[in-house]
Amino acid sequence: MAKEIKVVVSDEMLKEISEVSSRPKFKNIFTAKRIKELFSLLDSYAIVVSPSQKVNVCRDGKDNFLLEVALEGEADYLVTGDEDLLVLDPFHNTKIVKPKDFEGIFQ
Repeated sequence: MAKEIKVVVSDEMLKEISEVSSRPKFKNIFTAKRIKELFSLLDSYAIVVSPSQKVNVCRDGKDNFLLEVALEGEADYLVTGDEDLLVLDPFHNTKIVKPKDFEGIFQ
């Protein structure tokens, strides 16, 4: 049986992706072409939600919005390398995993 991935984002997440991907330290990873391709894919396939619930559980308060998106989108997984989020696994019905672990789930 094929596994299906649905990507859930918010406007705030899209802004953060844009800001982070344009940082000088990522210029070799996120070329202008790759950023454009990423946003094209997100525009075509991502589900954009506007979280209705606020949470305040992450030790880095700036990351709470990611948990809000996971709740609103009823996400099975939140994929991150951020230890401030990883320590919260699981969060409600959402597993919080590193990218390499998520990749292993879908192989």
